[in-house]
Amino acid sequence: MKHLPLFISAVAATMFGSAFAYTVSGSVSDENGQAIKDASVTLVKENKTTKTDEAGKFLLAERQRTRTGQDF
Repeated sequence: MKHLPLFISAVAATMFGSAFAYTVSGSVSDENGQAIKDASVTLVKENKTTKTDEAGKFLLAERQRTRTGQDF
C-alpha cells in the first residue's frame, strides 16, 4: 500500500485540476516592438492554444466549474 497516497493525489488532481478559473492575456512582439499577428500561444498545462490578433494580443481563459460541470 505504499502507492496509495500517490494514487489518491492523482485522482484528486484529476477531479479538481480543472475546477479553477484562469485568465492569461498578453501580447507578442518582435525585437523592434512590432506586433506579431497570428502567432500561436499555448498554455501547455491546460492544453489550450490561441492565436494573436492584428495587434499581437491574445487571451486564454477558463471559467470555474463545479464538480457537476456547471459554470461558476
